Amino acid sequence: MTTEQKHLIDIPGLPDGYRLVSVNIKQNDRYRNDDGTSTIAGCDLVIEKIKPRRIVLEETEEDTDPLLYQPIKIDGLCVLMVMHNKIWRVVEEE
Repeated sequence: MTTEQKHLIDIPGLPDGYRLVSVNIKQNDRYRNDDGTSTIAGCDLVIEKIKPRRIVLEETEEDTDPLLYQPIKIDGLCVLMVMHNKIWRVVEEE
């Protein structure tokens, strides 16, 4: 009979960029200690490399409303600078 339980454990020596997928505890390598705890002599760790997340943005031709106007003074003249806020979307990669 096997039971599946989830636990949070620290694994010394696990390289950065990897995560633990599963642990296969060998039943015949488990020992009961005098204090009631048990020691596991052998187990198989299954780890996998964490894939880096990459997000690609693409600028669309759409503008947000309203336009932003920024007054700028140049040599005593007031110039109105128009700023467009473009809409960006996430490009889904396959």
